[in-house]
Amino acid sequence: MKLKLIIALLLLISTKNATAADTYVSGKIYDFTSTEQGLLIRIEGNQVPSSCPNPHSWGWMLIPQESTTMISVALMMLAQDKTNATIYTSGTIGSFCKVIQLDPH
Repeated sequence: MKLKLIIALLLLISTKNATAADTYVSGKIYDFTSTEQGLLIRIEGNQVPSSCPNPHSWGWMLIPQESTTMISVALMMLAQDKTNATIYTSGTIGSFCKVIQLDPH
């Protein structure tokens, strides 16, 4: 019983708030703003997928203005304080990672 408790505690301690891979990042959206280009979002820890060549954008990822469904989903999530998501990206727009899919948790 004690061993199971110790293992469970170790697993809880070792989990991260955000995880990143080549084309996606998962975690809690903690910040957003808008520009003429679209909606900018950030994941806690300013994590971005490793394929995003934007070291000077401080973790901002862009949902393009023409992606109105994704922007609507993101704003609805934020309004409901449901901010956990996986964000998939492909390439860049300017210096920001371009979001191609927003998957709420």
